Amino acid sequence: MIGYRFSLNIAAEFGFGYFETRGKQTYVGAGYTRREEFDIDILPLVFTLKGILPYKKWEVFGLGGAGVYVVSGPFDIESYDQFYFHYSEGDYDVDAVLGVHVGGGLHYYITPRIFIGAEGKYLWTEKARLRGDVSGKSMEATFKLNGFIASGVIGVRF
Repeated sequence: MIGYRFSLNIAAEFGFGYFETRGKQTYVGAGYTRREEFDIDILPLVFTLKGILPYKKWEVFGLGGAGVYVVSGPFDIESYDQFYFHYSEGDYDVDAVLGVHVGGGLHYYITPRIFIGAEGKYLWTEKARLRGDVSGKSMEATFKLNGFIASGVIGVRF
């Protein structure tokens, strides 16, 4: 994160990073069971505004912002009927979705320039769409990245 503090109580940050999420989904049909597993990589590019309440060596803040989330992942599908079938798509498909976030956090200043802290936020996004081919058939997975994100923070003020 790179930020600018406009005043004692207002700051803006521009950030990029990495996080991942995993999921499983099982379908049961007439004579078959199919399990899909997803290991999704996310590269966020975000802008955040913070409202800050300082007290001695502490800061409590609320935050809100928006960003673009670049999503990538392979298809990993197992199917069970009279025969076992496993398919793993080695090529990653990529999509980019828009999202917004709100949250809050706490910083503690070890020195006037160095701080540690924690923050949490909730993320809402548009649906991401990943596509691939499995045995000549076109497959598509759609999902949202909605959920909580917790972060530890080590910072330096210049």
